[in-house]
Order: sequence, then C-alpha cells, then structure tokens
Amino acid sequence: MAYSGRGSEAAPLAMNFADSRPAFPTWEAAHAVIPGVAFVILGGLVGLMAGSFHVGFLVITGPFAGGLARDWQSCCAEFSLSIAPWPMALLAAAVAVQFLVKPINPGLRWFRLGLWGLAWTFWFLSALWSYLHALE
Repeated sequence: MAYSGRGSEAAPLAMNFADSRPAFPTWEAAHAVIPGVAFVILGGLVGLMAGSFHVGFLVITGPFAGGLARDWQSCCAEFSLSIAPWPMALLAAAVAVQFLVKPINPGLRWFRLGLWGLAWTFWFLSALWSYLHALE
C-alpha cells in the first residue's frame, strides 16, 4: 500500500527529503539581493556625493551612466560605448553560468553566487568609471 500522506497512516521510514525543498529557497533569494544591495550602496553613495537623486539612480544603467548624465555628449557617449563591452560580457557570462552550471555541491553554489555578485558589482562600478570620465 502506497503512502498517501493523508489520514492516520504512518509515513514510511525511508522518505526522500532531498525533494522537499521550499518553493522560494533562501539561496536563490541571494541572486536578487546581491544586485539590489550593490545598487543601493553605489547608487546611494553617488547620489550623496553628487547631491542628486537622478545621478544616483543612473548607476543602474552601468557604463552608460556618465553618457546619460551628460545628455549623451559625443565624448561621454563614445567613452560609455567603449567600456560597455567589458561589464556586459561579464554579466552575460554570469547569466550563462546560472543556466549551464548545476549547483550540485556547495562549491559550485558558491561559484555561481560569487560570479553573479562580481558581475553585478562590476556593472555598477563601471557606472562610477563612466562618471569619472563625464566629470573631466
């Protein structure tokens, strides 16, 4: 007789607990928290230094932030477009790793999460790099 999980029948002794994961695990929540925290910290710092919420919010655009802050002037636009491939490539690699590397052990989980965090941090730091050029 198969265990149905209802009524007063006893559960079998050998249950497979590996399949009983919560619907929204904390581990996957970190993938949303890391970019959010990086954006809030870097965007907040830039906003405080510039004294403008708009400039701080532009950090989300990454390497295009300096060009957008200067209304896409030719030199700022050229610089933004010249540095954009680097953070975009790292972010694309991090997204690819999320789909291609299965988190079958803790080492691979940390690798996926570490690359994810590094990619988003580099994306937001490229905004600061772009701002440094726009302020010249």
